[in-house]
Amino acid sequence: MLYSLFRIPSMQLELKFIGEVQGVWYRDHTRKEALKLGLKGFARNEADGSVTVIATGNKEKLRQLAQWCETGSPKSSVNSVEENWSEDEESFAGFEIY
Repeated sequence: MLYSLFRIPSMQLELKFIGEVQGVWYRDHTRKEALKLGLKGFARNEADGSVTVIATGNKEKLRQLAQWCETGSPKSSVNSVEENWSEDEESFAGFEIY
């Protein structure tokens, strides 16, 4: 029971990146950064040319991922970011690329 008193609540962050983010290893670099931060979730290419990232974990680590993603991979160029925070809703085993 004591464990639950000290457990840091998990959050979910959904990000949508618009710009030159497909075909430039953006999802792979994002996955590596998310795993380094201990986050779980996925990165997915969208039909409109954007990339969606859904990640769960510690809020500060999610903020770090969001900040990193604004630059992304060496060849990417992010023009805008949509951000949506919520309580941890989904359970992920790791961080996947779709």
